[in-house]
Amino acid sequence: MSYYDTIGEINFTSKFLARQISRVVFYPAKLMPDQTVERIESGAPVDLLNQVQDPGGGRSQFLFDYGRLGFLTGEGVLFGYEDGTKWKYLWKDEVKKIDGQRAVRINAQQEETGEVGVAYRFWSPHPRWSDQPDAPMRAVQDICEELLILTLGVRATALTRLTNGIITMPTQMSPNPLSAGMDEDPEQNPLLADWIEHVSAQIDNPGSVEARIPFLIEGDYEYLDKLKWVKTHDPATDYMERDLRKEAIERLALSLDMSPEDLLGYGDSNHWSARSVQLDRWRMYGYNKAEQFATSLADAYLRPALRDEGYDGWEDVVIAFDDSKVVISPDRTEDALKAQAQGIINNAAARL
Repeated sequence: MSYYDTIGEINFTSKFLARQISRVVFYPAKLMPDQTVERIESGAPVDLLNQVQDPGGGRSQFLFDYGRLGFLTGEGVLFGYEDGTKWKYLWKDEVKKIDGQRAVRINAQQEETGEVGVAYRFWSPHPRWSDQPDAPMRAVQDICEELLILTLGVRATALTRLTNGIITMPTQMSPNPLSAGMDEDPEQNPLLADWIEHVSAQIDNPGSVEARIPFLIEGDYEYLDKLKWVKTHDPATDYMERDLRKEAIERLALSLDMSPEDLLGYGDSNHWSARSVQLDRWRMYGYNKAEQFATSLADAYLRPALRDEGYDGWEDVVIAFDDSKVVISPDRTEDALKAQAQGIINNAAARL
């Protein structure tokens, strides 16, 4: 969760598939003997599934939260309250069981809210322990730490005034050289005190004009040629974190449960080739997430609810989904053939 708040690439990628799955339409269906599904248009399955909606209606918000939490933690809680008319998908720490069946949502101050209802845990099973969650973020935490460290290094290099070099000068040029036995506190030396103030002001206000004004030193002519500037900044090496950070982001893109192009960009892809990549990406990474949500919702909520209501054939009820709104296929042949079969378009239009 902390990486979500501090690393922009993680914040972005966690929402990528979440935006797609939020456009999927889920509906109840009957599983036929040949393993095909037939949509159920009315009755208890439709009524019960229609109850599962956002507080404001629809399902896009809790589907989005399902996709986001699935990426970050691999688990969450589908929380229904107000007699099952309002639903949210929450992080597990936001829900607390208050008895055997009921749960209450708690706020950031760990205080119970007025939202009391039922909670269903959804998770992606880990291959080692199936009751533990698995998520893409588990395997990239070291890369995230690297990104944070490298970002701090870039910021430190950008803020420090040591990139402007160091001035060396003979003590004879000091307006008040420290005498023997005097406290060696540099702030007692007017020149060094002014220098410290000048550098501190540049660090506090790096974007100001003051930060670019050089420090003025006056001294006897015979000593001025002894005043030297020592280079402490080499652009070729001082910003090595920039390339290291780019390499870490590339490793991150290859490690996540998504197409690397989603994070790194599509490069020279044109409109249609980018569409093709998006469609393939949804089929490879997003489709199974939608299928997993449908299975979990049917197992945890819909079939038990139908069983409790005495619905005949509740064992064969599943939740299917329509993902046509997620991405338009670049190959519209299948759509054209369907339209031709239904008499919507003629043969000539289908061939186009």
